[in-house]
Amino acid sequence: MPSGPLAAAIAYVLWGLFPLYIKQIAHIPALEIVLHRSLWSLVFVFGLLAVLRRFAWLPPVLRQPRTLGLFLLSALLLGGNWLLYVWAVNAGRVLDASLGYFINPLVNVVLGYAVLHERPRPVQWAAVALAAVGVVWLAWGAGHLPWVSIVLALSFGLYGLLRKTASLGAIEGLALETLLLGPWPWPVCCGCRPAGRRTSPRVWPATPGGCCSPARPPPCRCCCLRRAHAGCRWPPWGCCSTSARRSSSCSACSPTASPSAPVEASASC
Repeated sequence: MPSGPLAAAIAYVLWGLFPLYIKQIAHIPALEIVLHRSLWSLVFVFGLLAVLRRFAWLPPVLRQPRTLGLFLLSALLLGGNWLLYVWAVNAGRVLDASLGYFINPLVNVVLGYAVLHERPRPVQWAAVALAAVGVVWLAWGAGHLPWVSIVLALSFGLYGLLRKTASLGAIEGLALETLLLGPWPWPVCCGCRPAGRRTSPRVWPATPGGCCSPARPPPCRCCCLRRAHAGCRWPPWGCCSTSARRSSSCSACSPTASPSAPVEASASC
């Protein structure tokens, strides 16, 4: 069996199982998940290139603005595709996301025919027609315009077209894409936020040993709101759990304390 179809099959199986993982971290915003994915992809790919000692391509490419522009566009298409996919799964639209990857091969065929001038055989056209009927049936059964599916299919199809015509190999191309997106994930993944930014208190589940443990009572709603006003980054160990929101006061608040009064970020932030 050729390596291309086997690699594609494995990739689609893994991508199909990906929602099971995303659901376990559904409390994290989709953008933050995608930024982490981009950051750790950069670390992994450049580690792989270091093992293979394949860095000779990088200096010449960095001096080619056209190549950098094309890979920046492909990186944005890929990042947007990831972001929409993760958002769809977290929003309970897994079927729409899955339908997008049913439509994607049809988009690839159209782009290959119109742009790359590929000419499928009659048997392949029959397979495309059968797949198109299945897609139309699923879309009709959804009862609404599957815009998520369409955007996922088009973005990934255009990404595939750019990579098909690119001058770099698979690993080198992914390394350059993640490198071009590299500066954006660092502030979020390292826990940095602009000073004075106001955010809403996020509700996290309490865990043993965290700030909502029996040895450390949860803060009240007033404290939660005041810390959010100060721009605290809420950690995943539960500063503002459901039990905290039920409470109306604590020893840290005076009777006249204002929930919007700025406070200094404490260790519990």
